[in-house]
Amino acid sequence: MNQLASKLGVLALLLGTAVGCNPSVRTPRLYNPGPAGYQRYQADHYYDPYPLPDAGPEIVGGRPRDFQAPRPEVERARQYTYERQQKQFVVPAPQANYIQSQPTYAPVQ
Repeated sequence: MNQLASKLGVLALLLGTAVGCNPSVRTPRLYNPGPAGYQRYQADHYYDPYPLPDAGPEIVGGRPRDFQAPRPEVERARQYTYERQQKQFVVPAPQANYIQSQPTYAPVQ
């Protein structure tokens, strides 16, 4: 019984971590994130975590020296559309088998 409970616990833990995953989220590379150039390209190309100057008042010192100029607004909008066009993990709806029945009529008196 303890083996069954531990197996069910591990299964529940794995399913619980996988349920809310968005398919556009990349898996992290914890052990070796790559050379500095690769990391800079990934940060610049996919995601800019620093505050945008056109979203509100300017934050002096809010962006590092290498990221002083954010990507243009057109590229940011394209990034959103490219992410939306990526194939999502869609679960198909189950096919329902409908049985056609004879029409029902009110009794004649």
